[in-house]
Amino acid sequence: MQIDIHREQKTVCIWLSRKESSEYKNEKSPILTPLFEGYRKRAYHIAVFMSGSGDLYDSMLGLLLYNRRKMAEKELGVQWPRSRG
Repeated sequence: MQIDIHREQKTVCIWLSRKESSEYKNEKSPILTPLFEGYRKRAYHIAVFMSGSGDLYDSMLGLLLYNRRKMAEKELGVQWPRSRG
């Protein structure tokens, strides 16, 4: 587990390895719960990043395409139907 604290932005990033991700699936984790409670009391935003088993390239490509489509919709004031591919 790696914890990055960004005091200026009041954010905490918690990075979990693949093994840790499978052990700590939710906020009821005995290790994550105290972290969440402590930083929430100080009004920090908390992000938990979990390693996965999917293909990084395909996942990032899909995310980038989705975000670009949303930006175009906002710029043009239209909404395109979702593709099924």
